[in-house]
Amino acid sequence: MISSLHLAAINWAAKLLYPLPALTLTEKECTSIMAPAIRAALPKAGISSCISSVVRHAPTHSLGLEVPNLYTAMGTARTSFLLEHCWQKAPTGQLLQVAIENHVLDVGLFHFIWDNTHFASYSRWCSHHSWIYNICASNNQKEIVLSLQHAQLH
Repeated sequence: MISSLHLAAINWAAKLLYPLPALTLTEKECTSIMAPAIRAALPKAGISSCISSVVRHAPTHSLGLEVPNLYTAMGTARTSFLLEHCWQKAPTGQLLQVAIENHVLDVGLFHFIWDNTHFASYSRWCSHHSWIYNICASNNQKEIVLSLQHAQLH
């Protein structure tokens, strides 16, 4: 039963993964998107739909169900997209570098924006609608530090 649930979840999640890097959904919005599918799939697999999200998203080797967490997948996809395009020096990477520099100007930071120690202080006054801000917020929440170079204020 769990293997069929896992395959169904992977199939359904694969359809959602493609647009994820472009989105800036909140954790609450991701949970509400996944809730109908989880409520329908778990009982069909013989599992209570009220099971803890910790168990639901845990890997199978930890006795979890390994249902993909949409919010975590979105943050990972955005970070991966950013690193890949900036590393390859592709045209999209150049646009992302401009967006990073605009974010640095918006924040007024004299340090790297990827350093999570400064996120709490600058997140109060900068725009929360930026794609770069959402990457910083997601990485700060998951304690991910990037080593991506960008222009700084002097």
